Amino acid sequence: MIVDVNLIINLTLYLIALTLAEECSDFIDNRAELKRRMGSELLVKLTKHFIERFLQRKARDYKKIDLNLLENIAYNILRDGEYYATTNSIIVFHPTYTIISCFDGEYLVLKTIIKTSELEEKIRRLMRRARRIKWRNIIIMSPPMKRK
Repeated sequence: MIVDVNLIINLTLYLIALTLAEECSDFIDNRAELKRRMGSELLVKLTKHFIERFLQRKARDYKKIDLNLLENIAYNILRDGEYYATTNSIIVFHPTYTIISCFDGEYLVLKTIIKTSELEEKIRRLMRRARRIKWRNIIIMSPPMKRK
């Protein structure tokens, strides 16, 4: 039985998007939405899940981890990363981290973050088809966090 590699990749991305779908409410074709917004202003929402995953999967030890550090890391990945869009999600590849996100209304919702070195081979193949996007401006909005 011969199975198309692209079919396997698309099914894998679809399953990832389904498991993380609680962050995005209405169906939006992320591929079309990314094309429509290319070169304009990007409004980004950090989720609590994204922050928790960063703390679990950080690539190195940071002296101090706070919301400002997370915003700067997300900004750098979105500014310098390469984008690959499917109908369900947008993957941003960067040498250090990879972000999986989706559009929800006017916002790009960052759902999770993974160390790029730990990506599976089938997702690494998508990196070859990813493209850079120059944004006019990137605005990152953080979730309200309780102060201790």
